[in-house]
Amino acid sequence: MKHVVKGTVLAGALVLLTAALGLTAYAKEKAIKSVGLKVTGTVHAGTPHGDEQLEFKPVSNRYSVNSFEVLNEGGSWKATDVPTFRVRLQAEDGCYFRVNAASQIHLAGAEYVSATREDNAYALVIDLKLPSLEQQASRINEAYLEGTTASWTESLGAGSYEVKLKRGNTTLGGVQMVQGTSLDVSKYMTKAGTYSFQVRGVSAMNPDYRGPWASSNELSVSEETAAAQRAKNATEESAGTWLQNGGKWSFRLPNGELVKSSWRRINNEWYVFDESGNMITGWFKDGDNWYYLDEANGNMFYNRMSPDGYQLDINGVWVAPLASAQ
Repeated sequence: MKHVVKGTVLAGALVLLTAALGLTAYAKEKAIKSVGLKVTGTVHAGTPHGDEQLEFKPVSNRYSVNSFEVLNEGGSWKATDVPTFRVRLQAEDGCYFRVNAASQIHLAGAEYVSATREDNAYALVIDLKLPSLEQQASRINEAYLEGTTASWTESLGAGSYEVKLKRGNTTLGGVQMVQGTSLDVSKYMTKAGTYSFQVRGVSAMNPDYRGPWASSNELSVSEETAAAQRAKNATEESAGTWLQNGGKWSFRLPNGELVKSSWRRINNEWYVFDESGNMITGWFKDGDNWYYLDEANGNMFYNRMSPDGYQLDINGVWVAPLASAQ
C-alpha cells in the first residue's frame, strides 16, 4: 500500500464535491452508493510520520484502499496531535462511486472530516481523524524480567500501567494496575517454571484508551528458588498478632490493620475472616463451595471428614452436597 507523508493541514469544514456526471457514461457499471472503512492500529507520540501501525480496511470488495497520507504538520507525532489522514479509495473494475453525502460514508475507529470524488468518480478521497494522542498511551519499547523485578520503559501519555505476570501460559494474580515502571513479582514465583510478563500503558487523559501489550523476556525459576519463595511468603503471611475480644478472635497485621473479608494463611493453616475482622468457624460458603473451619481454633479442615460426617477434599471443599447446611 502506498503511504505518502504530506505536510499540509486540512480545514475542518465539510468538503464534498459532486462531479457533474452523465448517467449514460455509467450505464453498464455498478454504482457504489455507500462506503465503509474500518481503521485499526496505533499512532505513537515521538515517532516519525510514516511509522504508524495502521490498517484501513474496506468493508466491501467493490473498492480498495489505494493509498493514505498524513495531513498533520511537521515530520513527527507530537503528544498534542490529532492524527489526520487522507485515504484514497479506488473503485474496482465495473464500479464507480455515487457518494454525494457524508451519511453515505461509515467509519469505524475514526471520525469523518470530508470527502471528494476524483478521477471521474472512480476514486473517492476521504479525510478522517483519530483520537488525540493526548488520550492515548504509546507503545512500550522494552520490557524485561530480571531476578524478581518486572520493569519496562515509559509509555508516553500513560498515567498507569496494566501488568500480567505469567508462568508458561498461566496468568498469576490477574491483571495488576501499577504506578511507575517496575513491579516486584517475587511473591508469585512459588513454582518451578518459565516466567514472563506483559505490560501496557493506560492513558492518563482517558483511561478507556490503552496502548498495545509489550512482552518481556522469559526467566527460568528453579524448584530451590521457588521453595525459598514459598517459605518467605509463609513467613510474611504469618506476621501479625492474634487478638481476642470476648469469644471472638481477630488477626492484626504489622501495619495495625485487621484482616477482613478474606482468607489468610497463618503458620501453614488457612483461616477466614468476616467484614468486621472476626474469625469465622463452622461451615462457611465461599462462592459455590462449602468449607469447614474448626469450631475451637478456626483452621480449615482438608483431606478429612468434618465432625458431622462430610468428606472434604485436599483443598478443603466438600465433595458431596451438604443439604443440611444449605
